[in-house]
Amino acid sequence: MKTLFEQWEDSLYKNEDFWKNYQEKEKQAYITLLNIDKHPILGTVKDFSYKFNMDIIEFIGFLYGLNDSLKTPNNIEELTENSIITLDYDENLLYKNMMSAGYDMSVWNNHGEPLPNPDLTPQQIAQANAQAQDWLNKPKCPTCGSTNIQKISGASKAIGFVAFGLLSKNARSQFKCNNCGYKW
Repeated sequence: MKTLFEQWEDSLYKNEDFWKNYQEKEKQAYITLLNIDKHPILGTVKDFSYKFNMDIIEFIGFLYGLNDSLKTPNNIEELTENSIITLDYDENLLYKNMMSAGYDMSVWNNHGEPLPNPDLTPQQIAQANAQAQDWLNKPKCPTCGSTNIQKISGASKAIGFVAFGLLSKNARSQFKCNNCGYKW
């Protein structure tokens, strides 16, 4: 019995209609992939083929093209429809690989980031962009990246300076991370 990957290879040479159909499905699959929020993305071949609106053999072809852009590549040749796979991709690598392979880059915007979910309204997109910008503008801990920080008060700085002089970390710092305790 042929593996799913062998069946994919066989279907490539059957007829031109298959290839034309596949290319449109592949474009839609990339749009779907780029709009999945969770990482790492785990599931079975069968579940993903359904989610990506492809039959299992078409999905194996899509996965074959995507595999070089994954953080942990799947063993394509041994997959069955019940195999658990990852689609946890590296965005920069995926963009680079798609560019070098000559894929339709209309699924990306001018900055190399995924396009927003086409099901979202303009108001939802604007709200998501505002929330993202708000998060980007918040100060973050340089050690752990947390936004759970507090400003070190003038009183704490003064007490630290009196107790330890210029060696006091409080006297020299402006913020303290509430997650890891780092002061800067």
